[in-house]
Amino acid sequence: MTKISRYGLKEKQRERFTKELWDLFASFEDAAAANNFLVHYLTPAEIIIFAKRWQALQRLAKKKSYGEIGMELKMSSTTLSRYSNCMRADAKFREDIFSRM
Repeated sequence: MTKISRYGLKEKQRERFTKELWDLFASFEDAAAANNFLVHYLTPAEIIIFAKRWQALQRLAKKKSYGEIGMELKMSSTTLSRYSNCMRADAKFREDIFSRM
């Protein structure tokens, strides 16, 4: 996992913090409320990264090639392979992607 801080979290803290974040996301009434929170919470770079990842998942779901996606979104084949493997391994995840496209 990428090192995100020189000060690590204990496993239980990381799990609790992550669960609270997912609960927060689930609590938004609509896209406007989520947008309002995220534009204040995330940096512009984090928003772009997240948006590019979503675009990559959509293109993989449409069976576009790694090369085509990589050139368009400036992403490595390693990253795209990881996303593709997640989609292949987890039917619920794949269904969620298709239902949100």
